[in-house]
Amino acid sequence: MSPVQANEGRANNKHLCPSAPDFTPSYPFNDRDPFVLDETPSILFAGGASIRKFSSKIIEGLNGQKCLLLALPSFAYTGDIVIVDPVTLIPRVIHFGIGLTDLKLHT
Repeated sequence: MSPVQANEGRANNKHLCPSAPDFTPSYPFNDRDPFVLDETPSILFAGGASIRKFSSKIIEGLNGQKCLLLALPSFAYTGDIVIVDPVTLIPRVIHFGIGLTDLKLHT
């Protein structure tokens, strides 16, 4: 399963952390589950994914609202950030040229 597919599952199930608190440590709440999404978000992202470049997908919520799913690689590895236009949901990569992939080892 890719990170974007995992995000799609979280968005469709309306739960950010389905394994909490059983397998993922979290603070127990008696009156509510803070990981439950009441509505479909405009953007749902997962950072630090073990991928080489960002990936994205737009899905539609139950009421037709659009949700941009993003999987972001480690900034330390790529030197990339992703900015998103909040109106069009179009992502854009900005490369800083400081990631581990940019280092040249001298022998």
